Amino acid sequence: KKDGELVITYDKAQKIYENDSSWFDKRRHRIILQNFSKGFIDLNISYRFPSKIFQVINSFADYFDFKADITAKNGNDQLELFTMDHVVWRNSDRTRMPQIATKAIDFLLRQEIKLGEITILTATHSLGLLIIKELKAENIEVNHSFDPDRVIDGQCSPRKAIFNQHHEKINATTIHSFKGWESHSIMVFLEETRADDDRFDRLVYTAISRAKTNLVVYNDHPRYIKFGNKLPKRWRDQ
Repeated sequence: KKDGELVITYDKAQKIYENDSSWFDKRRHRIILQNFSKGFIDLNISYRFPSKIFQVINSFADYFDFKADITAKNGNDQLELFTMDHVVWRNSDRTRMPQIATKAIDFLLRQEIKLGEITILTATHSLGLLIIKELKAENIEVNHSFDPDRVIDGQCSPRKAIFNQHHEKINATTIHSFKGWESHSIMVFLEETRADDDRFDRLVYTAISRAKTNLVVYNDHPRYIKFGNKLPKRWRDQ
């Protein structure tokens, strides 16, 4: 579009795919900016996160040594007047996670959080399918993207089309699929995979930064046990 505007945003901390990001670093030398009227700028203030979640996100990046990519400061002080955010992290056994998910959902509902405001994120399809099976056994309605042949309203839809937070169903998907989205309350289920540490760190970072108000993490990955031990284990602890 002539005289139009194109905005490109990029967060190196959320680099969870094996793609070439060298173009991003070229910005400092203006190698790729010849046709842009203005250069790249660094966004160093966040207005999206309440304080507790913001602190966990920055602490995670610092603990796992990629804070150099993240220099943000929280500019959302006014949000504290209207929200009561919570962070809960529990180190749990993978085999118990499907049952844990149903109990955690029941607890969130008793906090007057709606089903459509809850999103479940897993690192793998296999764990996601186990959780979905348990939710269905407990008659908990859920929209999920773990079945590639899923049909919505009689038509095949892109997976992300199901992430509608204005219905009375829980959303559930992989962390990869939810990148770029957000939800009022995020439940993350982590397990050990074959991914290398750096890549999985960024995957976890992406997951925990999807939460707008509440973040609940159940972890069975040895790498994150010590970090999780520093965080509240109960809702009422905060």
